[in-house]
Amino acid sequence: MILTRRRTTRLAAVLAGTIALAACAPSDGSGSDPGTTTETGTGSGGGEDVTLTFWSWRTEDVEGYEQIFDLYEEANPGVTVEVEAFVNTEYNTVLSTGLAGEAGPDIAQLRASRADLTPLVAAERLVPVDAENVPSLADFDATVLAGAQVADDENVYGVPFAMQTLQMFYNKDLFAEHGIEVPETWEDFLAANETLEAAGVIPMATTGMDNWMLPVDLAVIGGGYWAAGPLSESLADGSATLADEGFVDSIAALQSVTEFFPDNFTGVSYTESQVLFATGQAAMFPGGSWELGYFQSTAPDLSVGVFTVPPPPGAPGPAVPAFVDGSFGVNAASEHQEQALALLDWMGSQEFGQAFADTLKQITPISGVEPSDEGLAEIIANYEASPGVHLPVSTFSGGDPDTQVALATGLQEMFAGTGDPASVAQTYADAVAEVYPDGP
Repeated sequence: MILTRRRTTRLAAVLAGTIALAACAPSDGSGSDPGTTTETGTGSGGGEDVTLTFWSWRTEDVEGYEQIFDLYEEANPGVTVEVEAFVNTEYNTVLSTGLAGEAGPDIAQLRASRADLTPLVAAERLVPVDAENVPSLADFDATVLAGAQVADDENVYGVPFAMQTLQMFYNKDLFAEHGIEVPETWEDFLAANETLEAAGVIPMATTGMDNWMLPVDLAVIGGGYWAAGPLSESLADGSATLADEGFVDSIAALQSVTEFFPDNFTGVSYTESQVLFATGQAAMFPGGSWELGYFQSTAPDLSVGVFTVPPPPGAPGPAVPAFVDGSFGVNAASEHQEQALALLDWMGSQEFGQAFADTLKQITPISGVEPSDEGLAEIIANYEASPGVHLPVSTFSGGDPDTQVALATGLQEMFAGTGDPASVAQTYADAVAEVYPDGP
């Protein structure tokens, strides 16, 4: 069940339904019941104490995951879940090495990118999961499960953990101080940036150094061209290419607002850009919904809002790109595989989903979850109003290195003055065509 062309064109609608379900649907009582784990004894390791290790690429989420796993430990005496996180840019290498040896995790956070997941599957490092060994999987939509699959393999290798949307975060207090309303048109958006710049405030904080964030910037600012509407459908069915005018226009839109980025932003790291926004030095931050929890915990006095960037000239309309972020999978070499699968089943339950949304402030694909955080509810509402697909992840991801590297590298070259929107788009289109010669 890979993400075929037909599946891709359905993704925005499915994500919208999934997010709506996660926000407000009542529980139907199906799926995993945490109490069942205790009764069957799978959590107790046959009477012995068991320590399960969980690895993540989110160092900022360690405390949150520890709080979430406390719920499971309370219901399953004898089970301890240890959380270990690594620098996100080093995680793939660390995880690959860990799974190949004896010091790997029992459960790992897995990226949805085919380029990241495929080598682990090919090396048989992960346990295939289904509704028999992980009953809660029965409640997930097939398109969401595609984020835990690779090409030419019908197996699922994890429980999906989050839906991510890409929007513009903004400092409500700075906007109010400078008389700025949330922009409704592209001209409003440019005017807001100009007002902030004139007042000595960095309009938008972003990185040009950590290039994995550059496709996010493109999606937030230029996604109105291709995240939804005719071009999105044409790119997905192969009747248009990434080198065509619409995608080039989106890159040009991003290039046109770099004057509002921090000075010498190509030397600004991702972490530094987060700090610029969290400390009130910058008024906006183009990013993913995963940033909400970080900003709230790092700067609790910061009044954070989110909005959809209005469509640039020629774009068919506003769009909020979204994608399945990844999954939780079980190490095939785990000495506690039975207990790890029991924990994984709970990680697909409504109890986990509610704790995930409340603690980490992210959108869960698990039904029956109602967000308690106003910021998360605002993120979901924006998406539901203008649903879109983040094509670089949902449709065109793949290859080694992943095709997004070509896009990100091209954007860096453009920012350095050695490329232009057309050359970036062509480089990206060539990389995708090499991985998908017959179309995605």
